Amino acid sequence: MSTACSRRHVSGSRDSKLIGAVQRIIRLKYQNCRSPKQLNAKDSSLNSLNSKIEASISDPNEYDKEINASEEFSESIVKSRIKIKKQIKLLEEKTVTSMQSTVSFSNTPTIKLPEIPLPKFSGRYEEWNNFKLQFNNLITSNNQLSQEQKLHYLNSALTGPAKDLQSIDDTFDSLFKALTDRFENKRLLVELHINELLEAGKLTTESAKDLRNLTDNIKKSIRGLKVLEYNRNNLSDVLILNIVISKLDKQSRQYYESSLSSNEVPKLDDLISFLEKRAQILENINKNAAVKPKPFLDRNGKPKTFFVKPNKVERPCAMCKLNHPIFKCEAFMKLTVDQRNQFAIRNKLCLNCLSDQHFIKFCNSKSTCKECGCRHNTLLHRNGNTVHRNLPNAVSVEKAASSQELNPNADEFRSNVSPQDNIGHSFSCIDKTNKCTVLPTIKVWVLNHFNGSFLQARGILDSGSGQDLMTADFANRLGLPQEKTNFAVSGLGGNETKVKSRLRATIQNGSGSYRTSLDFLVVPKITDFLPIVTYNLENATIPDNLADPQFATTGKIDILIGAQSFFDIIKNDQIRSPNSGLVFRNTVFGYVASGAVNSSTPVQYCGFISQVQSIDDCLRKFWEVETINEPAKMLSEEEEFCEHHYKTTHKRDETGRYIVQMPVKDIEKLGESKTMAIKRLDQLWKRLSRDEAMKNLYQDFMQEYLDLDHMEKVNDVKSASPLCYYLPHHGVFRPEKTTTKLRVVFNASSPTTSGSSLNDHLLKGLVKEDIFEIMTRFRKHKFAFTTDIQKMYRQILIDPAQRDLLRIIWKDREDADPTEFRLKTVTYGTASAPFLAIRTLKQLALDESSRFPLASDVTQQDAYMDDIVSGASDLGTAKELQSQLHSMLKAGGMTLHKWSSNSKELWNSCASNDQEHQFLSTTEPSVKTLGITWKPTEDTFTFKVSIIEKASCTKRDVLSVIARLYDPLGFIGPVITKAKMFLQKLWQLKVNWDGELSEPLAKQWTQFVGSLKFIEELHIDRFLLADTIKKIILVGFADASQAAYGAVVYMKSISETNSVVMKLIASKSRIAPIKTISIPRLELSACLLL
Repeated sequence: MSTACSRRHVSGSRDSKLIGAVQRIIRLKYQNCRSPKQLNAKDSSLNSLNSKIEASISDPNEYDKEINASEEFSESIVKSRIKIKKQIKLLEEKTVTSMQSTVSFSNTPTIKLPEIPLPKFSGRYEEWNNFKLQFNNLITSNNQLSQEQKLHYLNSALTGPAKDLQSIDDTFDSLFKALTDRFENKRLLVELHINELLEAGKLTTESAKDLRNLTDNIKKSIRGLKVLEYNRNNLSDVLILNIVISKLDKQSRQYYESSLSSNEVPKLDDLISFLEKRAQILENINKNAAVKPKPFLDRNGKPKTFFVKPNKVERPCAMCKLNHPIFKCEAFMKLTVDQRNQFAIRNKLCLNCLSDQHFIKFCNSKSTCKECGCRHNTLLHRNGNTVHRNLPNAVSVEKAASSQELNPNADEFRSNVSPQDNIGHSFSCIDKTNKCTVLPTIKVWVLNHFNGSFLQARGILDSGSGQDLMTADFANRLGLPQEKTNFAVSGLGGNETKVKSRLRATIQNGSGSYRTSLDFLVVPKITDFLPIVTYNLENATIPDNLADPQFATTGKIDILIGAQSFFDIIKNDQIRSPNSGLVFRNTVFGYVASGAVNSSTPVQYCGFISQVQSIDDCLRKFWEVETINEPAKMLSEEEEFCEHHYKTTHKRDETGRYIVQMPVKDIEKLGESKTMAIKRLDQLWKRLSRDEAMKNLYQDFMQEYLDLDHMEKVNDVKSASPLCYYLPHHGVFRPEKTTTKLRVVFNASSPTTSGSSLNDHLLKGLVKEDIFEIMTRFRKHKFAFTTDIQKMYRQILIDPAQRDLLRIIWKDREDADPTEFRLKTVTYGTASAPFLAIRTLKQLALDESSRFPLASDVTQQDAYMDDIVSGASDLGTAKELQSQLHSMLKAGGMTLHKWSSNSKELWNSCASNDQEHQFLSTTEPSVKTLGITWKPTEDTFTFKVSIIEKASCTKRDVLSVIARLYDPLGFIGPVITKAKMFLQKLWQLKVNWDGELSEPLAKQWTQFVGSLKFIEELHIDRFLLADTIKKIILVGFADASQAAYGAVVYMKSISETNSVVMKLIASKSRIAPIKTISIPRLELSACLLL
């Protein structure tokens, strides 16, 4: 007992000390109690000591003596425990609230404020500053959050392209720094804000909403510039003021000018106040007055007229109040003519077009009655012969849901074709008897040679078409290989449709008794759905064996079979339907329907008319009068998309190399391509096995691709992406070449099982480079050089997400198993490769312009694909430019080589293995510069002619020689003009393409070809200017004859010593058209070439 009491006494002393400590903690303000775990530990200690005290009381006689002390301790423990638990609960609630909101701690706990959501950042540069400011205030400056929590919140705040940004370390500081480095682009942000002001659309209506938007954009841009430390001043206010005034609509501009009381320059703030007040006034009076747009003008200043179908809301029918025109109202059509007239007059309808918006004297429609030609609607014609007839013995016609809306007075759109148009195709259209022509349609089975399966197509027989046609949609589903071609299919009125591909397909009937192979031109669309109305055949006599059982039901036409096979398909016997006017003609596919049926709804139809444009028509370009080049057009919708896509998706890795994405469209429609790639690989190895030299070069090429990390092996083939494309490849082997003997071609135009290839789903973008301008600038430099970017395409990486679209299959030996690889770089052979390469080079110049200003300007102006052609007026600047080009291209992961220069000092400054020619060479070295031969040591342009003279030649040989005479600056314009004149002569004589020329013509052409060798003696100075320039004069000449006309420009430079240098800049020439044109007019055409 004494031992227990001693222990109780010791425990009691410790407990007293503990209770005292707890009371001190509780007396502190709860804001300073930062550790709920500490209070929990104290609570546990009190519970433990209480148990020890209770265990120490073992003798009941001693219990009464110690009860008071125990109760006192117990009461203290209970009170302390309650206070501790209460305090713990407060702290835990506070901590949970802090972790959930991570924003702020309220000093007024009685009011629950809504949580502040985290700001989001999608990767738009203009949003970065606001996001950074808010995120720093809410998260970065919150010391209660750990680095891991801050990283989590930052990742959750990123969306879009910003979410894909990678950092060096997986930490908050590293990721936030990467974001800052990428998006805190002050120069770009300033440019964006300025562009928002400059590119704001001009207001076309006096609208409160538009005025509000304009003022909001002004304030937003000014505020954004102010954040970037570009404050307003008098000059900026004047500039913004005039920009904003130019954007106002005419009415608002007038009101603003009227509000000015003096000639002093108004203030920007006053303009903004005026616009806000004006918007408020318009809102109060709910005014939105539209400004009538100006008509489109053609190049001669005359208004253009466009035939369009506006998307307008139809007014309800005046009779049944449903959404259709009254001339389509069944209730109105059931009325008699007198009842229709009475209804139109009673409801104040226009008696000509049946509109309820005006009376007949204000009607603008030029349509008249089909029956009598008077100015009233055909449905109101009173002569007893109404349009609506009951035809119990004929086939009735029901309006099809898919047919287009046709007005009964639509005869004004009918076209007439004269016999001299010489269009080889029949057509039909509606006449006054409201007849509807039925055209013969058939169901055909078309063979897919790859898998032996058949697809059913709906076709139309047309004896007037000179070609067989197939829609592109059906051709893609068929999956047959398509051959590139260049035809023009023309229709009624001469409207042309370009045909770029053709294919050969086998067709057969259902029983297989008839089979033939036809060559089809692939066109976007053959005709509208046929028939354009659905027939009710209750009273018609129909044979059993129909070629198209659904001939009376509206449907799509997939193929057209023309005159070449028409009469092989048609048989002699026919059946007439006595009650319908239809004729059923027997064919190898069964009976086809044709003829005419009566219709209560006039229907107008014109069949498809086809005519193949011959190569002779294409050659007219050689001698037609050519128009002056029009100003550069605005970017097309596709080009704008490619530009925007590149700007928002390109990035650079840690080495500076660019990572880009291919612009794609409908990529999910790609089919399976691996089977074709394996088949082409087997064919390739059959060729390689017969040519050891080519095989070694091919193996070296593929190994180089691997060694340079330009492709990677696909390790997990089974987990392939659903969007994969396998590029077949082959080699072009030229053993006579001194440098690149083998060129491997990746074929991205190979079709998949869906009929489309990768190139069909890639956008090309805009590739705009002018050789004429580049070469003309090249001639102004005293110290000139040319260089080449080594393997330019392969220095640009493709985004890993798209590399499955660039798979290839390869094996080192013919008997080895095929291995799959992914190409990692921009690949030549893909449609988007030129755009991506050129655009990346321009982007590199923009990104590095501050560090390499000279190189940046030259790269943007004087680069053509992977060639850079430039120079400088002095040697020092030329060397600096050369050095900057080296450094700038290296920063983008690219290397320059094949340097050539007219200056030995400039040439010596590059490594020997990067030099294109040798100054000490005895053979006067020459290099190709954008297709033109340049001799750097002489600094002259020359020509090399490698045309083999033939004993006999054809018109095709003549065209081939002309096409090989490349002269962008017109140095040998008279020579090429003479050749074109000869070709024009052959065309006038109607010489066949592959027939040998007559002896006089062959002799004349042989003499011309033999004289071409003297062109090699022609030397044109590259440098245009004098050494020291005092004055420059441009001199132009233009002249014409009955055969041709042309113009030439010279530069006359006068030096400080008054010495004169006259050099030829360029010339242009054209062949006169065959149709006789007066000499004065041809001379004016020549002047326009200047």
